[in-house]
Amino acid sequence: MPAPGLKKRGRTVAASAATKCAPDAPSDRTTDKTDASQAKAMSVLLSSLCTSQDEKLLSKAIDTLREYFVEMLLDDDILSSKPDESDIPSHQSEGSPARVRDQYLLFRGHLLQLLGRRAVPCTVQCPALHALMECARVEHQGSFSNELYWDLLQSAITGQQFNAELLGVLAGAYLKYADVRFHTWSAVRRIAESRVHTTTTFPSSKHNNSNNINNQGQGREDQAPAEDVVRNLYDVMANTPLVFETVDLTTCADHDKESGTASWALQGATPDASGVKRVRVAGRGEDVKPKWSDEKQQKQMFSKAWLALLQLELPEDIYKKVLSRVHLAVIPHMVNPLLLSDFLTKSIDKGGLIGILSLNGIFVLVQHHGLEYPQFYDRLYSLLDAQAFHTRYRKRFFDLMDVFLKSPLLPAYIGAAFAKRFARLAISAPPSGAIVAVSFIHNLLRRHPSCSVMVHRERDIELEDQPADLKDVAAAMRALDPFLPDEQNPSKANALKSSLWELQALQQSVYPQVVKFVKVLEKDLTERRKTTEMPTADTTGYSYQSLLDEELGQKMKRAPLAFYETLPKTLLDPSALCGSFPGWDLSWNIERVV
Repeated sequence: MPAPGLKKRGRTVAASAATKCAPDAPSDRTTDKTDASQAKAMSVLLSSLCTSQDEKLLSKAIDTLREYFVEMLLDDDILSSKPDESDIPSHQSEGSPARVRDQYLLFRGHLLQLLGRRAVPCTVQCPALHALMECARVEHQGSFSNELYWDLLQSAITGQQFNAELLGVLAGAYLKYADVRFHTWSAVRRIAESRVHTTTTFPSSKHNNSNNINNQGQGREDQAPAEDVVRNLYDVMANTPLVFETVDLTTCADHDKESGTASWALQGATPDASGVKRVRVAGRGEDVKPKWSDEKQQKQMFSKAWLALLQLELPEDIYKKVLSRVHLAVIPHMVNPLLLSDFLTKSIDKGGLIGILSLNGIFVLVQHHGLEYPQFYDRLYSLLDAQAFHTRYRKRFFDLMDVFLKSPLLPAYIGAAFAKRFARLAISAPPSGAIVAVSFIHNLLRRHPSCSVMVHRERDIELEDQPADLKDVAAAMRALDPFLPDEQNPSKANALKSSLWELQALQQSVYPQVVKFVKVLEKDLTERRKTTEMPTADTTGYSYQSLLDEELGQKMKRAPLAFYETLPKTLLDPSALCGSFPGWDLSWNIERVV
C-alpha cells in the first residue's frame, strides 16, 4: 500500500532520526546543532542507498528519508532554496536550506537508480516507487509533479527490472487517481516519441537536476532491449484504467478512490478559508482547471499515447495483443478513431494471423466511423487461405467475414469468388473447416441467385485425351477449371466462369457430417422458398472433438454386425490359408470343413 498522505506535523521524523546525535536544549544554538545533526544523519542514510546491499536496511532507509523530505517539502519550499555565491560557507553548512535541497535531489536520483538498476529486488523497488510518488505529490502542493513522474516511468520502463510486481503496485495504488492516469499517458507518449527518433537516449526533463545522476547510474548494461521497452510501455497502457470523466476540483480529494475521479496530488491537502481545496497558477490568484480534470483532455492524451506507441516497431506478441484489444479498449475512447486507419490497413496488408486480427479494428471503423477502404474485399479475399481454418482466432475471423459478406451492395462476382475459394479450400481442409466452407457457400448462393449457374454448369471431359496423371476426375477438373486459385484479386479469379465441382467431390468424404451438410445444400437449392440461410456462428465452433462427440452421441436404430457381399461358408478363406503356408496341402481340411 502507498504511504498515506502526510500533513504538516513538524520535523518529528528528522528529530527521531537524530535523537542520538542531538540532545534536547531550548536555545537557538542547540537547535542549530540539532538541525546539523539531523542533516548529517540524513547524509549517512543517503550514502547507504548506494553502498548497502541489505534489503531490509535499504527499505528502512528509504522510508525514513521519505518521511523526512516529505515533511521538509510540506514545511518549507526547499526546491526554491538555491545557493548564494556570496555565502558559500552558509551553503556548505549542514542543515542549511540549500544543503537540504541538494540532499533531496540526491535522494530522488538514488531512488530513480534503484528503479532502473539491474538485480534490485522488489522489496527495495516498491518502497522506492512509493517514496517517489509521495515526492511527486508534495513537491508542488496542490499539483502533481509530472516531470518527476516522467523520470520515474522512464527509469522503470527502460530498465531491466520492470516486472509484474512493480507494475501491480503502480496500477493498484496510483493509477486509480485521475491526475496520475493523465500524466501516465503523457509520459508514455513522450517515451514512445523519443524511441521513434532514437533508441539509446532520452530527452531530459525540465528542472531536473537529478536526471544526470540517474543517467550516470543506469548504464548500457542496465537498459532494457528495445523490444522489452515496447513491451513495458504496452503493459503500462494495458493496465491503466479506462476512466474518462470531468473531475470536480472542489470535491475530488474526498471522492472514493475506486471511482477513478479522485486526485493523488490533492490527497491530504489543506482546505482554504472557504473550506474548498483549489488549484492555483503560480504567480496568479485566479482559479484554473488543470488539463487532467477535463474529460476531453483526458481522451486526447489517451489518443496521443496510443498513436505514439503504435509508431514503434512492435514485437510480434505485442502486435497480436494490440490488435486483439484495439476494437474494445482503444477505438471507443479515442477522440478521432480514424487516425488508426493507417496502422490497421498496414496490418491487414501483412496477411496471415496479423491480417486476421486487424479485421476487428477495421470492422469497427467501417461500421461506426465511416471508414472508406476500397480495397477491403481484396484484402479479405487474400486472408482466406488454408491457415485460416487452423488459427485459434478462426471463429472471430469467420464471424466477421459473415458480417462483411452480408452486405447487399456486394457484387455478384465478389460473392462467386468467395464461394469458389471456399469450395477449393474445403477439399483439403479439416472436417470442421469443410463444414464452415459449405455453410458459407450455401449462404452466398442464396444471397446471389445469379451465382447458381456455378452449381449446374457441366463440361465434357474426355479422360482418354488427358495425360495419365490426370485420369483422376478431381485432377482433371482442376486442370480444366478456369478458376485461378492463386489470384489475389477476386475480380480476376474467373469464378463466374467456373463451377462448384468440389461439392460433388465432398459427397465422397469419409466424414459423415460433411456429407450431410453437402446434401442439405443440394436440397436447399432446389427448395429455396422453404429454406433459410445457415447460421455460420453455429458451425465456426466445430472441432475434431465436437464432431466425434456428436457422432458417438447419436442413437442408432440398427447396428450392422458385419459387412459381406456374399455369405461366407468357412471361418477362414482357403486361398488366404494357402498363401500363408506355402507348400502345405490344406485342400482336405477345406473340403472336410465344407
